[in-house]
Amino acid sequence: MNIVYSLSPEMEIYSIDEAFVNLKGINNLIEYSESVIKKIKQYTGIPVSIGIAKTKTLAKVANKIAKKLMITMKLIIFFICPPFEKIFDK
Repeated sequence: MNIVYSLSPEMEIYSIDEAFVNLKGINNLIEYSESVIKKIKQYTGIPVSIGIAKTKTLAKVANKIAKKLMITMKLIIFFICPPFEKIFDK
C-alpha cells in the first residue's frame, strides 16, 4: 500500500490488497494507472488490476472485470455508468 500511497496520498484502504484512490485532478487516467501497475509490479512482482469508475461500487465491478479479462498487466477496464436520470428518462 505504500507504493500506491506514494503516488496518491488520498487513499482509502479497503482490505489487505485493495484500496480506493481519489483520482480527482489526474488528467490522464490511463497513464496514471499504468504507472501504478508498473511500480507495483517492479517493487513486488505482484500483478495488479485496476477498476476505474465514478463510485466505489462500480470501481469494484470494473476491477472484477479487469481481473477476469487481464491478458497483460497493462489491461485496464473502465466501467462507466451514465447517470440514472438518463437511463430511466422517458
